[in-house]
Amino acid sequence: MIERYTLKNGATRWRAREWDPLRRRYVNVSSGHTSERAAKKSHREWVAAGGMKTLLRARSRITLAEIHERWLELAELSDSTRAVYRNDTKRFVEKYGRLRPGAVERVVALEWKKQRPRDVAALSAMWSWATAAELIPGDHNPWAGLVQKQAGRDLEPGWLLMPDVVRLLALPPVVLAGTYGTVWTAVIGVAAFVGLRPGEIAGLRWDDLRPDEGLIHVQRQYNGKTRTFTLPKHGHKRFVAYPAQARALVDAMPRMHDERVFNGVRGGVLSPGVRDRAWHPIRAAFGRPDMDLYELRHFCATWLREEGASASDVAEQLGHQDGGKLVLKTYGHPRANPALNRIRALMEAVPTNDAQEATA
Repeated sequence: MIERYTLKNGATRWRAREWDPLRRRYVNVSSGHTSERAAKKSHREWVAAGGMKTLLRARSRITLAEIHERWLELAELSDSTRAVYRNDTKRFVEKYGRLRPGAVERVVALEWKKQRPRDVAALSAMWSWATAAELIPGDHNPWAGLVQKQAGRDLEPGWLLMPDVVRLLALPPVVLAGTYGTVWTAVIGVAAFVGLRPGEIAGLRWDDLRPDEGLIHVQRQYNGKTRTFTLPKHGHKRFVAYPAQARALVDAMPRMHDERVFNGVRGGVLSPGVRDRAWHPIRAAFGRPDMDLYELRHFCATWLREEGASASDVAEQLGHQDGGKLVLKTYGHPRANPALNRIRALMEAVPTNDAQEATA
């Protein structure tokens, strides 16, 4: 914009101004011109010489703390992701926030990754956003290549079959005290037959269940890092199928809370820590002490695909927003050897005592 202003001595001058997205105000890119025409010419020359990039190069006082503030304000993130990113970057900004981006060398990023590897993805995301917003030069990213892809939660082909799930369902009453085992049988059933994420299971309320319609209204999830209930992943509520297998297990468990369906043994929220304390003895008794509860969601997706559901339909049930691409890539492929798995399922269905009698 071209603007006229008056000096203290009453003389009139013209200047060219541009909006600075970081400082959230207009700044002068040229000033002191005696005519509007001269100011416009100066502005055209400034644009031809690089415009905003020139302004960015001249910012000698931009700090990481300022960039961090603008990133969390302007980046297109869900509320839960924003909260996670804020938590994962706050320590780095507390330590290095006064520095300019160019002062953060590769060795600093490597040392930080060694100390706090979980922070790297959020810091890299902040750097990428700031680079795209032209707040940081594109040729300086100390986090480049440091973000490691998370290990997939899918299983080896053919591992989890229906007999495995049936055996898992029988374990909670054996390893957990009192009626709490019945609650966890229902948790496993909802994870395996409905395919909800663990956080979505923790967020279920009784009025979300619509057994007469065979539906569940997934409206929230519990975020362990922020310790709050938020919208489901991607910020989208959805209806999912509520099959009879899961309904029967939920109906059989005691009500521990007036609103929440699933709770900890003391009636609190089924947070990640509370969840792990109950899930660990179950998976240990099953013979897989490192098994993630999320693997039951994988079973659901693969089971539905093998029963003939399309990738897009499975994606709808799981709450994906890509029309089935991730299902095809990760969840949806039929197991590597369907015939072998059918034989295995048949063999595992034969009671052990019958086999012993046959060989006696």
